[in-house]
Amino acid sequence: MQQFIANDVLTVKLRYKQPQGRTSQLLSQVLNGAAGPLAQASADFRFAAAVAQFGLLLRQSPQAGGATWAATAALAAGSRAPTPTVTAPSWCASWAWPRA
Repeated sequence: MQQFIANDVLTVKLRYKQPQGRTSQLLSQVLNGAAGPLAQASADFRFAAAVAQFGLLLRQSPQAGGATWAATAALAAGSRAPTPTVTAPSWCASWAWPRA
């Protein structure tokens, strides 16, 4: 099991293989620092978080924790100005799982 240091925010791991290669190479980068409140994050970050949370709820993932459809819609709505192509999924607040 990997040990985490208290100030690690996240670790990005990427594997790649040369076109003619047989073995992959691992690149790993740790982002250090203190995690801040979501309300202080950029609008783009908050929107990305809403999209990720939406996906977790759709998959009924255990990693969704206490996330709700209403909270997801509120996070998306509060992060970006509505545009013709990107709008907050307000309809998702009425969804309940499991669906019949």
